[in-house]
Amino acid sequence: MAEIDRINIPDVGLVGLKELAALGPDKIRALCEIVRDLPLTLNVKGLTSRLASALEVEKRAVSRFVTGALMPLNHLRVYLKLETPEFMELISNTLEKIATEKWKPEDFESWKVIVAELEPLFEEDNFFSVVNKCYQLLSNRPNPIQGVKILSELRPVYSEDASTVKALVLAKTLVVEYAEGETKQTIFFSLDMDDLRDLSSEVDRAKLKGETLSDEVASWGVDLLTYGQEGG
Repeated sequence: MAEIDRINIPDVGLVGLKELAALGPDKIRALCEIVRDLPLTLNVKGLTSRLASALEVEKRAVSRFVTGALMPLNHLRVYLKLETPEFMELISNTLEKIATEKWKPEDFESWKVIVAELEPLFEEDNFFSVVNKCYQLLSNRPNPIQGVKILSELRPVYSEDASTVKALVLAKTLVVEYAEGETKQTIFFSLDMDDLRDLSSEVDRAKLKGETLSDEVASWGVDLLTYGQEGG
């Protein structure tokens, strides 16, 4: 890969770096200590709340520097195959040359004060780097589901002259909302009672598999992360 002396940092990244710089050296060191002992998680909302409470800063600020700066920039460091000191120098060189509404010269002065303290947050296999890799694995799956519900409807059967109801048919429809690229799609499936029993059985089996794997992995010394599960 050709040597580069600056990178393109989007506005969301600049805002995140600005929030990091606003923490100051003491809180940056505290952040490094906190995440050193944190279990891996896919619950970014819970992580944000925990860090905000520990650092005594707003959740919005934490969200900005976690998802806008620390996670994506760790991904970039891995992609560029740079050692931490080289990568920090690259970021500093880039920030020094930027002058926008999102990043002003005084922001770079604040950055210089904390940049040395940030290195543990960009080391190989640091907390935010591994969490970002976990999210990459999730995002690489096709058509993630965004919502599931089962509709139950009573459909009347009328007499030939439509003057009376002769019967009621209970119909059930599975509605699945999912993402296809940037577009939200909805698909419908007709169900009968046998289908519902099969679905229930498959759900129970999937839960049991998760519990079994969790018990097995506990002896391996490796974190098992399940998206959507509290703590995961």
